Amino acid sequence: MIGKRGVDNLSKVPVPSVHETVHPNTGSWQPSTPGNNAEGNKYGDTGYADLYNYQIYVMSRAGLGMYDPATKQSSLLRPNLDWTKPCGH
Repeated sequence: MIGKRGVDNLSKVPVPSVHETVHPNTGSWQPSTPGNNAEGNKYGDTGYADLYNYQIYVMSRAGLGMYDPATKQSSLLRPNLDWTKPCGH
């Protein structure tokens, strides 16, 4: 989540911008949403991405995901990441 870092400075970030977030190993590759986020705020990852128009990349053991505010869609870029093993192309 980005809320604890503060979003006041995000308005000064030039667009296009990208934000990455890491979810716990038990978490999903999908970014949090306004209705479902650990901080219980009204934004979540996707809400902040929509508000400030930047892509969110989420890393977890479940995979690497991306949310694009232009399409309002989340995509799984790479499934099943295990940080102790090479990804093997």
